[in-house]
Amino acid sequence: MDLSQLLWVRCGGNVEHALRCADLLVQAGGFGMIVLDLAEARPEIVRRIPLSVWFRFRLALKGAPTVLAVLHQQPAAKSAAALVLEMRHDSAAPRVLRALRVPA
Repeated sequence: MDLSQLLWVRCGGNVEHALRCADLLVQAGGFGMIVLDLAEARPEIVRRIPLSVWFRFRLALKGAPTVLAVLHQQPAAKSAAALVLEMRHDSAAPRVLRALRVPA
């Protein structure tokens, strides 16, 4: 992946602002990947995101050369997701990026 085409959106706990930002970026185009990082958001807030938001993202990205990855402790995009990938942290692995192992 060309990291110059990666834009990482972190919510810092403010899911509404992160969704607005991600929506603007999806509509603007020109990114290979947009990562919507909701990892810091409380699960009950993420669960309240209307399904229509996720389907709007899916429709906007249909046919586009852009991937929208949503990070959270639980599946967030529900049935609008094209792929749900569960990853676990291997605490035995060294914390050096070149030796990072992430089971998926």
